[in-house]
Amino acid sequence: MTVDAEFFLVSPVDNLRMGIARPERSLDAAVQEKLELGGWIDGWRESTYLLERRGFSDFQPASSGVRLCSARLRSALDAAKGASDVLQWLAAKVIRDGGEARPYWVLHFPEHPDVLDARRTVVHEGRVVKPVIDVAAARRYGVFGPPVATLVEFVVARAVRDAIRRAGCRGIRFTPVA
Repeated sequence: MTVDAEFFLVSPVDNLRMGIARPERSLDAAVQEKLELGGWIDGWRESTYLLERRGFSDFQPASSGVRLCSARLRSALDAAKGASDVLQWLAAKVIRDGGEARPYWVLHFPEHPDVLDARRTVVHEGRVVKPVIDVAAARRYGVFGPPVATLVEFVVARAVRDAIRRAGCRGIRFTPVA
């Protein structure tokens, strides 16, 4: 079934074929807060993740909740992003049992654009329960962090989703966003 949506929530597929990356060390609390809430991260040191279970994925599931992207996914996002998009790429490495290591990137959004439809978004006790995108406000963006505090998922426009698919990226689920 084809869904005619403007924007898609991107999340990693966690199944038996994909491994789960576990951080070799915990992130600094200040860095973790910026990953969750935004803000430019300075002084990042390459982080190392140990791959448990099976194989590598372009959007690697990670127990620490970071967005681990392969070089192929990074290239697809960089090539298709909009002029208003603000992405920060933080160096990482994923090592599989047996020692095979691959370069990865933690995708961070220093800024979260105001793209919620205030009338249709459901808020309960100050927390967004069901975000609804204001398409007119979001049209300037191709890739952005969701307006709800989360580390893993992010939102892409249809053209960016199509570019990711054309690049042959694996391990990614696209869910239409209201």
